[in-house]
Amino acid sequence: MTPHLTARHFAFAFFALAVAWSGAAQAQFGGSGGGNTSGGLPNMNMIPQKVEDPAVLEQREKVDQAYRDSLRKQSLQAPAAVDPWSNMRGNEPAKPAAQKPAAKKPAQ
Repeated sequence: MTPHLTARHFAFAFFALAVAWSGAAQAQFGGSGGGNTSGGLPNMNMIPQKVEDPAVLEQREKVDQAYRDSLRKQSLQAPAAVDPWSNMRGNEPAKPAAQKPAAKKPAQ
């Protein structure tokens, strides 16, 4: 005689597998009690640290300083008024906007 498997049995089996797998993952990454302060991830640095030549660093600093100086000079200059349509307009001063005539009151 075969036992009847219900949705409750499948849910319990799924929950048991999820707990078992999460425990294995926690053991791989040190878990909360491993004394690891990096949030449970392993302490590995796969990217080697580059040692820069002092002459290269000094040259970069000079270039950066020249760039900052050029930006400072540009910000101190008064911005020129640029009007690309100036040659399309005439020499006449701007006219005020025409007012709309008052609406007529309906006769009673």
